[in-house]
Amino acid sequence: LGRSPAARRAARRAARVGRRVSGRRASLHLASIGLGKEKSDDKASSVYADIDGIASIDTMLNGFRPEGVYGLAWSPDSSYIAFAKDEENDFSSIHVLNVTSGESTRITTPSYNAHSPKFSPDGLYLYYFSDQQIASGGSSPYGARGAEPMFYETSRLMCVPLRIGMTCPFFIGDELNPEGSVFDAEFGKALPTMISTKNIEQRAQVVPDLPEAQYLGFNIISDGSGMLLTLVEDDQVIVAVYSMYSRQILPLYPDPMAVVVSGDMQVFTLVTEQGVALLSAKGVLQPGLDQESALRGAEVWYPPDTFGVIVNPREEWLQMYEEAMRNMRDAFYDPKLHGVDWTSITDRYRPLVYKISAKGELRDILAQAFGELSALHVFVSVHSDDPVLPLGSPSACLGANFEMTPLGLKIAYIHESSGILEAPQSSLSRSSLYSHVKLQAGDIIAKIDGVLVNSTELPLSNLLRGKAGMQVLLEVIKSPRSEQERKDEEDLQKMKELRMMQQMMGGGMGMASSQLGGASTATKTLRDPHMASLVRKHATPGAPRLPLGQPRHSVGPLKNGDVHADAKLAGKEHKGDDENEQPAPTTEMIIVMPLTLEECDVLEAADAVVQKREYVKSQTNDDVAYVYLEDMEQEGRGSSNSFDDFAAQFYPNVRKKGLIIDVRRNAGGNIDTWLLERLRRVAWMFDTERSGAGDTTMQYTFRGKVVVLIDEQTSSDAEMFALGIQQLGIGPVIGERTWGGAIGYSGHPELRLVDGSGFTIPSFGPYINGDWAIEQKGVTPDVLVSNLPVATFHGKDAQLDAAIASILDLMGTESVELPPKPTYPNRAFDSTSCAAGETGVDSAYLVSTQAAQDDASTPAVESSTQVIQAETAVP
Repeated sequence: LGRSPAARRAARRAARVGRRVSGRRASLHLASIGLGKEKSDDKASSVYADIDGIASIDTMLNGFRPEGVYGLAWSPDSSYIAFAKDEENDFSSIHVLNVTSGESTRITTPSYNAHSPKFSPDGLYLYYFSDQQIASGGSSPYGARGAEPMFYETSRLMCVPLRIGMTCPFFIGDELNPEGSVFDAEFGKALPTMISTKNIEQRAQVVPDLPEAQYLGFNIISDGSGMLLTLVEDDQVIVAVYSMYSRQILPLYPDPMAVVVSGDMQVFTLVTEQGVALLSAKGVLQPGLDQESALRGAEVWYPPDTFGVIVNPREEWLQMYEEAMRNMRDAFYDPKLHGVDWTSITDRYRPLVYKISAKGELRDILAQAFGELSALHVFVSVHSDDPVLPLGSPSACLGANFEMTPLGLKIAYIHESSGILEAPQSSLSRSSLYSHVKLQAGDIIAKIDGVLVNSTELPLSNLLRGKAGMQVLLEVIKSPRSEQERKDEEDLQKMKELRMMQQMMGGGMGMASSQLGGASTATKTLRDPHMASLVRKHATPGAPRLPLGQPRHSVGPLKNGDVHADAKLAGKEHKGDDENEQPAPTTEMIIVMPLTLEECDVLEAADAVVQKREYVKSQTNDDVAYVYLEDMEQEGRGSSNSFDDFAAQFYPNVRKKGLIIDVRRNAGGNIDTWLLERLRRVAWMFDTERSGAGDTTMQYTFRGKVVVLIDEQTSSDAEMFALGIQQLGIGPVIGERTWGGAIGYSGHPELRLVDGSGFTIPSFGPYINGDWAIEQKGVTPDVLVSNLPVATFHGKDAQLDAAIASILDLMGTESVELPPKPTYPNRAFDSTSCAAGETGVDSAYLVSTQAAQDDASTPAVESSTQVIQAETAVP
């Protein structure tokens, strides 16, 4: 706007020239990677033949989906391809494809998992891993939280002779065949690879003398008589070599970064942090060799500390773009890509790649292009080299709310995390190996590391900067304690004095000082020199010096100057030494260890859960339990495990009348089936012991009512859980409509680009009742309740209140108590009556038994069935 017509014409010409230049660049790049343009009769349009349309695997492996076929291996003469394929029952089996005829044959049964096939170099055998030897842990379903079997990841290396009448090369022989299997790689090379499929599954044999372990992979080395195995032992990855001649396994090296075998299988390399070791395959297979001798023959190359690589950034970015678009096209769950013309989308966004100036901008382009699919589970991560400005040392926090007073920071509320897994404790109420602090609301922090907190506008941010996890000295004015607390402190002081007297007299009896709230010995100094100097500096002059290891140390009244400064900073005029002036308060020195800001976030979230839990308890007379799940992830021991959070909250409340499960703001994961399975358990029989409460024979069955809370931030697997609650009739769902993303992704399609960047590909879509579930729709609650902003800001939770009202209404007067046990039977036997020809059984017992048999009629069975159906609550 505002430009002359000539200027506008010049701008249009420049734009046309720019588009032609971009087009030429794209053509040159596509040609360089083998994607040349294919001429068309229609001169107005041209397509790239290799990236046009929807990719089909038909030309490769007879129409299998790409993520369902893996571990491809060629036979020595390239006439067969062996691969692992996912079967309809979710087990994987080994198949071989005749390249000439296109005929595919299954080698293993889908009753177990088989994977990683490899032909021997002579083409006579096929090796693969199998988990057919099942091993599980757990001796019974009894015990805390209902123990369940855990199947260990044990694998065995198998061998299949491909020709009838042959045995694997480790057959040692018998009376009629004393030589056993004669292994001669040259003999096999002279013959073409042939596969006799008759009874081939029955010919499989276990490779002998290998330990049961979790095997990650293997390579055939030398002439085929050796195996290079990668296995896990005691949580450590180990590379070992196995010889078919000696039938022994020799560990070579722990935790290598990579293992690479040469094409002729005569040399392999171990890539380690120390260097790259080249080893001879024949050398490590020599009989009688130990680990040290095997590694002594390695030729080690030490890479330089630094080296340069020349990269054309724009060529790399364009290659990453093309590969990402192709991978999305080939692995998206819908082969028609939601009706999107992917070739057109690829062409539309390609020119933008030439205009970016940093790799980080490639993420924006890919995110926009992938967004054309209208699928929510697409996340792009590009390793950007963009500079990041340092933010300085982060501050720390104490895990509490404060109020500013003339004397310092008054503790208004200390965050609590009791009963929440992995949640930290507040620094002001924590007892650990290095910290013993028990402050309470009303206590005032006057100084932090000797500095008045009122001397700065942001005392916590400024005085705790860079001190997370370090010892920090607080001077605290304690609020009045209860009579019981004062008595406990007096008794504690008496025990300390007694302990000191015993030590002065050379005695070693009594409680250790650490048990009394102090250091482990009376003379032990603080291990932190900085903290020791602060304690000496701020101790009251002339006061008797107590052991520095004690976390609490009385330092007497604050100096007048300190009080003056506090009053002045508070905006109050100091009146001097007035006769009515109250005596200055006494302070104590206390050592604390501040938390990181991230830990305080976790603590505050845990505190919110604790408050809601107590609120539900008070509103329901402790008949209803509150369970909150932040996400649905399960990553194994030592990681984020949401089922552990569920177990910690669910199992202690299994006898409650009601359960409110809160999955609001839940980021999703993968454990919805585990949770639904626990909630659907049915109590159909009960048992009792001589004393104590009875139990259900279906361990840890919850027999009460369930309500689930959802909101706009309930996403992914949490939505699947909420929908399952509705579809299975377990209970009502209350709140707002959820996020609306359910097309899941697994680990396999998360393809890495050339620089390690990656993205997720929605690879499986859930459906129910003939329609796609959740995606772009979310889960609609049974009862719509909104948390309005102002009320929520003031601490109200209308959704939780609605859940409480709903579950109280559902419970009504219904009891979840276990049924009373019946009258114990009288089965006494009268031997005298029996000898006289009578039954010998008490007549009253016979009458009661007959009555019980009369009651056990068909209507009673139907009634029992109705009870079970009512408890399952399945529509």
